Amino acid sequence: MQIMKYNKYIDRWFEIVENQEIKTCEEQKQMVAWLKNKLNTEDIIINHEEIEKAIITKEKWFDYPLLDWEKFLDACEYGLYYKDGSLVFNEFFIMGGRGFGKNGYISTEIFYQTTKQHGINNYDIDIIATSEDQAKTSFIDVHDMIEAKPRLNKAYSITLEEIKNKTTKSSIKYNTSNSKTKDGRRPGHVFFDEIHAYEDYKNIDVHTSGGGKKKNFRVTYITTDGDIRDGVIDDYKKEAKDVFSGVIKNTRTLYFICKLDNEEEAKNPNNWIKANPSLNEFKDLMNTMLDEWQKAQTRPSKYHTFMTKRMNIPHQDETTVVAKWEDIVATNQVIPELKNQSCIGGLDYASVRDFCGVGLLFKKDGKKIWLTQTFINRNSPHLSLVKKEVLEEADTKGEIIWINTPTIPPELVANWFIEKMTLYNIIAIAIDKVKANYFIEAFKKVGLTLRTTSNKSGEIVVVRSGEFTDTMVYGVLEDWFANHNLIFGDSTLMRWYVNNTAVEPRKNGNKAFIKIEQQSRKNDGFMALTHATSIQSELEEATTIDENYLMKYMKTY
Repeated sequence: MQIMKYNKYIDRWFEIVENQEIKTCEEQKQMVAWLKNKLNTEDIIINHEEIEKAIITKEKWFDYPLLDWEKFLDACEYGLYYKDGSLVFNEFFIMGGRGFGKNGYISTEIFYQTTKQHGINNYDIDIIATSEDQAKTSFIDVHDMIEAKPRLNKAYSITLEEIKNKTTKSSIKYNTSNSKTKDGRRPGHVFFDEIHAYEDYKNIDVHTSGGGKKKNFRVTYITTDGDIRDGVIDDYKKEAKDVFSGVIKNTRTLYFICKLDNEEEAKNPNNWIKANPSLNEFKDLMNTMLDEWQKAQTRPSKYHTFMTKRMNIPHQDETTVVAKWEDIVATNQVIPELKNQSCIGGLDYASVRDFCGVGLLFKKDGKKIWLTQTFINRNSPHLSLVKKEVLEEADTKGEIIWINTPTIPPELVANWFIEKMTLYNIIAIAIDKVKANYFIEAFKKVGLTLRTTSNKSGEIVVVRSGEFTDTMVYGVLEDWFANHNLIFGDSTLMRWYVNNTAVEPRKNGNKAFIKIEQQSRKNDGFMALTHATSIQSELEEATTIDENYLMKYMKTY
């Protein structure tokens, strides 16, 4: 008989992962090692009775046994306390492949927490999702289960809007993430379903601001992966890495992540259980996934969905994105010393009432460095649509020059380049033909002369607009991104600009860069880079002199 070390359900999941009884991803292995260390080194009390109460109650009323991963999460949620009585975990981030049973798990959770067995009166539950149908899924499961059981029917009052335990007064409601009201509730537990769709925390804040006033307030995020990058889900995945690696020391969030370790693993169906720990129990699901995989081999959109939703490996269609997200992230490299070095300027704007991106392109030691800044008009009619967190983060890094005039004054932009000329040798400034007229007079006033691409004597270069230039630079930029030779430094705006841009193939074989969304997803800084890149052949490569090597060389002579 095996001796229990922590709790039998926690021990069992540790055993499954460590012995690889089912294949699990690196994040599961890291989570187990991290949690073991936490249980061994922190003053944690395990309440086995509370754990059993939760699992027994759930299985009794739902008429099916919970899976090992569900029992493990229940043990971590209901059984782990610090000596002061506070929860070890009051937030749960749970990511599993589509079909792993997240709504079934939510259903058991929201029901149990309204019962006498849970033991907290007025413990209200809110389920939040991006659509009403999604938000109602678990709610309806519980509604129908209660309706079908006479004993529960007496204990609850149920409508299609609210489920309420008559004794505990705890209720369950659902809502959509874009709801402007919270009904004045002070919830005990808020469940967010499919947070991969959240670009920012605005709606999360709306629905959690009333929390913390109830005993054992909890928040649970349960999701597959999705297509929005640099949003809420990417924040949580990054935090998980930082927690497991020890960068973040103190947290009350449990990160339970199930995914493939890489895209290549999808070719072997035996690996799919890494993303879906329920797969051995759901035989029909396996057959469905095998059918989906076959169709995905010839249908790019289905491959994208299969990898992103089933395997939790975000997949971008490489025929439409400018660069893979990991290649965009790889632009965050240290910017070398560039003072007095030659460069090419670039400039672009969509509207003189909105954003204007400027930048300088350097070549040094095999790398291409893009130093950028953005003028943003506070009076822009679209500013409220732009992701607030992006602007706030970029502003703290000095990436934004705010202006309050009706339009962006061309003189300000011209003077930006004049100021940079005191630091660098700007051999040319590229701007596309359509946008040039607005700036040319202002540039001339500060001494910048106009030339065509065939004349080497001037400084302002008017380049062709649209797909001609886009096609010309597409392959160059593709190479720079793929080989991680393009450096932005830690530029929030440039990562955002690039991720907002898609490549649209034309019937004649040309390429055109387009914004993914016209008003909220700007790409002015990226387009400024494309203009500079279109004349990058004029720029000579700079090299760093290795002084140690030079001294050694001189001593030999």
